[in-house]
Amino acid sequence: MSGIQKVSFTYERADLALDHCDNPGYRQHEDMAVVHRLSKPEPHKMAPCDPQSFPLSQDILYQILDNPDILRKGHLASAALVSRIWTAPAQSALYKEVACTYESQISLDSLYDTMNEYPHLRPLLRSLCTPIYSNNEKVQQFMRLLPPHFLRQLHLDFQFHIDYPRVYLPLSFWQIPAVQTLSSLTVWYGIHNVQELATILVPTLVHLELVFPGVETYAFDGHYNYPIPPNLRHFTVEFSYTWIRPMYDLFIALSPQLESFTTDGPWYVNGDFHQWRDAAIARYGRGLKKLLLLGQESERGRPWSPSPFLDELIKHTTRLEHLHVVECTYTGFLFKNLPPSLQVLEFTPDNHAIPFEEDLLDCLLHVKERKLSLSRICLHNDECYGNGPRGEEEFARIADACAASGIEYIYDPYESW
Repeated sequence: MSGIQKVSFTYERADLALDHCDNPGYRQHEDMAVVHRLSKPEPHKMAPCDPQSFPLSQDILYQILDNPDILRKGHLASAALVSRIWTAPAQSALYKEVACTYESQISLDSLYDTMNEYPHLRPLLRSLCTPIYSNNEKVQQFMRLLPPHFLRQLHLDFQFHIDYPRVYLPLSFWQIPAVQTLSSLTVWYGIHNVQELATILVPTLVHLELVFPGVETYAFDGHYNYPIPPNLRHFTVEFSYTWIRPMYDLFIALSPQLESFTTDGPWYVNGDFHQWRDAAIARYGRGLKKLLLLGQESERGRPWSPSPFLDELIKHTTRLEHLHVVECTYTGFLFKNLPPSLQVLEFTPDNHAIPFEEDLLDCLLHVKERKLSLSRICLHNDECYGNGPRGEEEFARIADACAASGIEYIYDPYESW
């Protein structure tokens, strides 16, 4: 079989196998047609094998159908109709990741009906993304259907609008067995106080991402002083211009076990918290392998700009491998003293010159002499910002320095509006 470089197949539609939307045609029936034909490959690409058709083993089918580069998700329902042996691998791939969004045309109601009618599909769900529009029971009913230890990722998008009442999930939601065994949790706009923050930290979490709205209309008084999940290694928090002290309390509490921390500051928001925040990252981020400082709209010279706290952090870090910087958080000292462990360095210049670019260029040209591990430079450039387009050609010197030192250079242009 090793001589076969490519095998294609055609299928004939059989009676419906999957119920993943409200269309009554998508109903599963026990009698699946066993129809499966392989098209004939070119002779010079074939190993000495005369038959024009042969069955694929189910182990191979699981690998093929689970690879989005081979078969698009929209074709999985049809693939399940090829034969009985195709049904389970296709269902596994189809229900592995489900997003109940307007774009996907899948509603939580229809997914609930499917899982309720076909219990064998419930353990297949590994990742679920769903909006939360109101304080109804549907999402709780759905989560109670799922067995524990199978759903790994949950993304809850609470629909936020300043003119509408906030949406809440009761504390009992977080006690549901399938929720209690999550390894990854993302919550958009759904946490309103420190007590709720403590409630969502289920014991099995490894990844946690929290996103807060830009208008502070909820109470986050006090400090975080609750137990933390013992295996939580990756923490992301996006503030959208709202300062919430307990999020950094949580970062500090997690710091002995964290491997990655991603935050957008908030960097350029007026307030008296900047000095404390910067010192907290510099001190408690020393054990991180990955530190991503995100954010836009730099306002250089303003009293509320961040301090160059990265200069202090790199004096003490020995594990940092991946760093994304924002303006004002560093000086040329950073590039003159990059830790030997650092492999990836990222910027978001947004049509501005990179501060201390000369020091960066000198660092790139002397990577080998300094025995650095730096292997990739990435520039994410919003070409809508600044006083005019500063395209890839404007960063040509950085690209040339990377090429001279054998460093991978990635230019990633995008438009925010």
